[in-house]
Amino acid sequence: MRIRKIYLPLLQYVDDAVLLARSPEELQHMINVIAEYCSENRLALYPNEGKTEVVEFMCDASDFAYTVASPKHAGDMSRARIHVKQGYQYLG
Repeated sequence: MRIRKIYLPLLQYVDDAVLLARSPEELQHMINVIAEYCSENRLALYPNEGKTEVVEFMCDASDFAYTVASPKHAGDMSRARIHVKQGYQYLG
């Protein structure tokens, strides 16, 4: 068995995660890597608006369509779209 080492800029707390990327393409690649890991370990990502979102900081809106493999259609290659939010509300 070959072990792949992949490094992702990732902040985690309990069941929350933040991915840090420099471009939309880099972020989509990171989402794909995490989705593949989840699939291999019988886990699923559910991209629900309000819970799973992309926030683009310090750049113009890219209009990039972020997607993840849809867990609702196991076995087929359908993709679910991830909501892109413009800004965020600071609660702390």
